[in-house]
Order: sequence, then C-alpha cells, then structure tokens
Amino acid sequence: MGYDITFVFRGKICTCTAYLDCGQLPVYIFIILKDQCLIEEYSDELTIKTDFHKVLPRTDDTASLVELRQAIFNALLGYHAFNKAKRAYLAESI
Repeated sequence: MGYDITFVFRGKICTCTAYLDCGQLPVYIFIILKDQCLIEEYSDELTIKTDFHKVLPRTDDTASLVELRQAIFNALLGYHAFNKAKRAYLAESI
C-alpha cells in the first residue's frame, strides 16, 4: 500500500508516494516522486534505507540526494501509518 506524503524540500512543498518494505532490517522505503522539478533532477524513483530511527547511508549518496531522502524521511516520521509499521516491526523483533 502506498502512502501519499507531503514534504518540504528547498523551501518548496513537494509530494511523493511511499511504499514500505518492513520484512527485515534495514527497512527500505520506495519513493515515487510527483514533482516535475525533482523528477528532472533525481528521476521519478528513489529508495530510502532506514532502521526506523534514521536514514542509513547508501552507495549512490550525493549531498543533495541525502538532503532529499532526509526531508522525505522527516515527513514520514509524522505519519501514523509509518509509526504504526515501526511499532509493529519493533514488537515482532523483541
């Protein structure tokens, strides 16, 4: 199931759809960007690797890509669905 996310990047309100893969750590969040200017710069898809607490580094990281991933992740932290998935995963791993 995809979650429509609104986030701020470079002072502009942007949107994307996020899909969570919570099978095991690290968790992968697959992102489909909706804003044309971001698509032109980064393509329409990107992936965030996380442990639910922070964005984990990836081999394709650039400074601006790290900034974009962090902006989306920060927005996800405020979404009930993300926090519900986090709680469920952490409860299962105990």
